[in-house]
Parts: sequence; C-alpha cells; structure tokens
Amino acid sequence: CVWEKDRSSMMKQCVVLVILLGFFGVHGAPVENLTPGSCQDAVTNGAAAEALNKINLDRKEGYVLGLDRLSNAFYMKHGETGIVFYLTLDVLETKCHVLSKKPWKSCEIRSPEEYPVYGQCKAVMYMNRVHRVARLYKYSCTVRPVPASKIQERCPDCPMQLSGDNEEVLKTVKMGMEKYNNESGLNNYFAPLNITRASASLHLGRFYTAEFTIQETVCSSKTKDVDVSKCELMACEFAHKGLCKASHSVTVTKEEHLNIQCEIFEPEAAEEEKKKHLLGGEVDHSHTTGSPTAHDHTKTHTHEHSHEHTHEHDHTKPHSHDHDHDHTKPHTHNHTHSHEHDHGHTHSHDHDHEHTHHAKAHEHGQDEWEHQHHQYGHKKDETHEHDHEIVLDHDHKHRHIHEHEHHHHHHHDKSHQTKSR
Repeated sequence: CVWEKDRSSMMKQCVVLVILLGFFGVHGAPVENLTPGSCQDAVTNGAAAEALNKINLDRKEGYVLGLDRLSNAFYMKHGETGIVFYLTLDVLETKCHVLSKKPWKSCEIRSPEEYPVYGQCKAVMYMNRVHRVARLYKYSCTVRPVPASKIQERCPDCPMQLSGDNEEVLKTVKMGMEKYNNESGLNNYFAPLNITRASASLHLGRFYTAEFTIQETVCSSKTKDVDVSKCELMACEFAHKGLCKASHSVTVTKEEHLNIQCEIFEPEAAEEEKKKHLLGGEVDHSHTTGSPTAHDHTKTHTHEHSHEHTHEHDHTKPHSHDHDHDHTKPHTHNHTHSHEHDHGHTHSHDHDHEHTHHAKAHEHGQDEWEHQHHQYGHKKDETHEHDHEIVLDHDHKHRHIHEHEHHHHHHHDKSHQTKSR
C-alpha cells in the first residue's frame, strides 16, 4: 500500500525508505525485517481497526478517533502464527468522548462544519489469530483541528468556535449544570470538570453551546441549597463521570431558553465489582474524600487494576488539557474549568510502553516473542492510572517466565506536538 503501479522503481524505494525511517524513529523497529503490506488486506485492516480501539481506550482526554483509512502498513512475522503490524492510520474525530469507552465504529464522525480534529496515528500491533491474541505495543498520534478560517469561508453562517474561558460559555456551563443537578434525580450532585468544545451563533439572537465533562461529587442530591462548587469530587474509582451539552439562547424578543443533555458513563470498575458480588467475593473499598456521604453501590462496580506508565507529549505550542483532578484527599474544591480546545495548532502524543524483558519474556501461546522491536521508552514524569489489560492487552493467563517490569513515563514538553491525534 506504499506504492502505486505507475510509480518508478526509484520513487518506490524513496517512499518506502522515508516510511521505514519514520517507523524506525517512532517504534525502534528493525527496518530490515519489515515487509510492505496491503492496505486492502482484510487481516491488516482488522489489525488497524483493533489498534484504533485500543488507542482510544488508552486516551484520557478528547474525543474518540474514527478510522478514515489505512494509509500504510508493514508487517513482520513472529513465530508460526503471529504477526507484528506497523500501521499508519488516517483518523477523524467523532462525537463520542473517550470517557465513554465506546468503540469507534459506533460513534458518529464529526461534520466539517463542527471544527473537527483530524490527523494520523502510527501503531505497532501484535496479532495472533490462532491464539486469539491482539496487543497494542506502541502508538503515536498527531492531530490538528480544521482551521476556523476555512470553515468560515465554506459556511459563513455556521456557529463560530469559542474558547472555554469565554464569559458566555462559562455562564452556559454554570446554568446548565445547575439545571441538570436539580432535575436529574441522581443520588449525588455532579460538578463540571473540563470544557471540551464551545460555539456561538449570533444570527437572530444569541445562541451559545458548550460541551463539558462532569464528575460525581460527595454531596447528596437530597441536601438542598448546596453550593456544588464547594463539594469535593468523589475520589474512589466508582465515581461516575459524564459528558454534557448545554445550550443557552436569547432571542431578539429577549426570550431565554436553556437546555442540557448529559450522558453518564459507568465507572470502569463496575463490571469487575459486579462479578465479585455475584461470586460472593468480599469487596472492601473505601472513600478517601473525608465525607460521610457515600455513593450508591447498588449499581455495577469494578476494581480498576492499573499500572503506572508515562506518555510522551511533545508540544510545539501551548495548549490545554482535559486533565482530571486528583481528589484522593479531603479538600475544598472550587471548580474551575480546563479546556480541551485545539485552536489551529498541531499536537501529538507518543505512547511508549517500555518492558524490560529477560531472555524469552512471554510465551504467547505456542510462540516466543523477541522483544527487541518494541522498545517502549516513556518520557518525563506524568503518570496516571492505566489499565494494562486494556492498553497493552497482555493476557495474564499465560505463563510469565521472566521479570516483568513496566516503566511508563510521559514526556510533557511545554510546546505541544501531539503524537495522538
């Protein structure tokens, strides 16, 4: 898929060399062992689709990326039935937030008029169909928003994008959150976390919309007249999060309208906890918020088993992140909003998962894996909880015959070149 029939032999070699050098720099792969693959091959496309699902599961901010097309593929056979794919994926932003954990195929691609993000991901994916193994070893995504000027030229009447600190946007979020807390009927109040998108239309009145993430607090909704900005966010892994879209409009006749819709996501811990309850296992977990208000555990819960790892963020321009707050200790929380807006700059995230393997590290079914091709170096010190089963997808049912060290480091340079789209 790297070349076309009408290209000269020298052009083919140049294109292949550039791509291989790119993979060598990003993935540390042995170039001489890679074989060009076909972008039309069903197995290769299956690996690309699965790789993108795992990439989205690993991401903690922004929206789910959908696959536009597989633009390049190389592979290296491993053992009798295993294949390591080196893939380049063209991706488009969807309307699903990564907190939803939804597969990208179930998400709607954002239209060009909605200031979408687009870009490219490179991924190293191990597949063994015989043993039903699919593991994402490494990925790097670079994404950028469609320039606002292009959208305004194409659609002058379309809403204009606003920053998350815009006064009207903050007002819309505040009013929408109050309305939701008063009407949702949920056990606890929710508080806004991060404003992810905002826009305004000033035709025939003023119309503002804001999308923002929310998190459950320790304050019971049965308690009236609560200043939710003073409520602590629930600290344990069973806290619910969600995505809201609020709109506030004022017509030319001064009529005001406020609407909000929120999707609440079940905590990652839910299914595992449910299994433990069903099996009669003893579940012991506590809240570290310092508040006597506990949340309802009658819903499905699971314990999250996580590994520390780091992400490399090379940032060519200043940007804002959708960072969740650490609320593992009692404190007063005045809710301010971080903003995930991409205003014309490119950002990229490298995700290197470094494994120190001794000799023959894993037995993947029948075959043995030589790990020199996945040097997972992590950068700088941003750490977060990381579900190892999901991201690296190491099947812990197989035998480990080595010391298994995970060093995951995140590179956070102040300029924002995101190798994650």
